Amino acid sequence: MMMPDVHRCAMLTGENEKLTMKVKKLKRKICSIEQELSTAKDKARVQEMLKQYVTTRDSQMQTDPPKTLFSGIYNRKKPAETTSSTQAMDSIDKSNKLLSMHNNLMKRYEKELKTNMQHVEAISTLNITVSQLENKLKESEDKVKGLEREKTKRSRQSPYDRPHRRRSRSPNTSPGKSLITKHITW
Repeated sequence: MMMPDVHRCAMLTGENEKLTMKVKKLKRKICSIEQELSTAKDKARVQEMLKQYVTTRDSQMQTDPPKTLFSGIYNRKKPAETTSSTQAMDSIDKSNKLLSMHNNLMKRYEKELKTNMQHVEAISTLNITVSQLENKLKESEDKVKGLEREKTKRSRQSPYDRPHRRRSRSPNTSPGKSLITKHITW
């Protein structure tokens, strides 16, 4: 196999360096174009979201009377239009504000939802305890009614049907002692 000339090798290495430089430049351009594309897509997505979810109205449309009554109001000169870059920055700022407000509202909504769920749980536990207490109350009322019925049944029985109770004497009193106390008190 034959070796190439020295001049030929030097020429090929120079060409290789130029090509690598071009490749690096192309890679940088591709990265910058990809970044621009992603920002453009983000802007388009934000604009689309704003169109779908946000309705805007002009303040004059809401507050001023119709044109026919006061036509002089609507003949005012409009301020000079700003450049497209400042408009783009303004629209970006507005969209960022809207998104931050939306995030704040979502956080507030989630917080309210959490507290509402806690209240619902507390209410359900209280309802359970109330129902348990109502059941206990019904049981005790039934028990009281049953005891009252039993008492009325006993009171309706004739004195001969009732079991006789002996009067119990207290252990401290004996028949002789009670006579002595009667005698002394007289």
